[in-house]
Amino acid sequence: MHCDSTASSWFTLRPQQRQPQSPYSFIADAAEKVADSVVNILLETDVKDLFSSKTVCSRGSGFFVSADGKILTNAHVVEDWTIIITLSDGREYPGRVHAVDFLSDLAIIQIEPNNPTDTMPIWKPVHLGSNNEMRAGDWVVSIGNPMGLQNTVTAGVISSYRRKSQELGRKDSRVEYLQTDCVVHTGSSGGPLINLDGHVIGINTIRADSEGISFAIKVNHSIDMIHQLMTTGKITRPWFGFGLVSLSPYVWQQLRSQTPQQLLPQTETGVLITYVEPDSPASLAGCKEGDVIVEVNGSSIGSASKLLKTIGLQVDLPISIKVKRIVLQDQESGQYQPTDITLTLQPQEYDTSK
Repeated sequence: MHCDSTASSWFTLRPQQRQPQSPYSFIADAAEKVADSVVNILLETDVKDLFSSKTVCSRGSGFFVSADGKILTNAHVVEDWTIIITLSDGREYPGRVHAVDFLSDLAIIQIEPNNPTDTMPIWKPVHLGSNNEMRAGDWVVSIGNPMGLQNTVTAGVISSYRRKSQELGRKDSRVEYLQTDCVVHTGSSGGPLINLDGHVIGINTIRADSEGISFAIKVNHSIDMIHQLMTTGKITRPWFGFGLVSLSPYVWQQLRSQTPQQLLPQTETGVLITYVEPDSPASLAGCKEGDVIVEVNGSSIGSASKLLKTIGLQVDLPISIKVKRIVLQDQESGQYQPTDITLTLQPQEYDTSK
């Protein structure tokens, strides 16, 4: 059963690529390296009422991240419906949801054989690349299946190499986004955003109402989460129980206008603890509001994003944090003394149902 349509890792199996035929074909050369790994995802379900029955469908894109047929896509693409995977050459296979995480908007679909006795081929996973060296203005290429139009290639540039989840109204602070001017339409969600080496640096996920503004989840900020989805079927996040804000120039300006001089943090960089929840791992470790975290497990910390990246997805493992704290030395004189304190924090698993 199909809806009507206008068109039907961790290691990489990379054959030797032919040389560019023209210095102007750099976009085609990049797209060619991943085209066979990109798939169209069709989801179908029957909806019945008292008088009629109809088939409802939705579409998305994805790409192979393992040779055994695991496909990375967006969580908002998948439903508990019938899943049909269409390859770049038109072959079709059923699929099933292997793992989904709505907080990060990441999901893994497993491609399945048409018949249980069929031997599945070895699929060609993409090469996941780093976007650490990407700059605003660098060329990028998007591949997807907008409105079911298979293997649609669009190109553009990086408009911003760092958009935080809060800027886009997303909840997972571990996820960061690339902003591009690639054309991304319905059906392209979950498809790859690649650099000119043909390496996937982002997962196309949302676009603004106006053309020329689209966003892709950064791969190198999500690699641990993708690995957990593939291997364990879920993402385990640590919960600390404190609020954090990086000591940026703007934060310093606010602190100087609202805080007595003697209570100001005695460091220009670090991560300020803005609140501590009662009976939380942070509270049990002895963290206090106003502390500034400057080291985690011996590594210097200059921002909240660096702190989260350093800790990673560790749960129930002790973490050493060094904080700078202003301590009241003399009650009568009201004299305060800056002090360095080392605490042991043991994060618990975050409850995503809250």
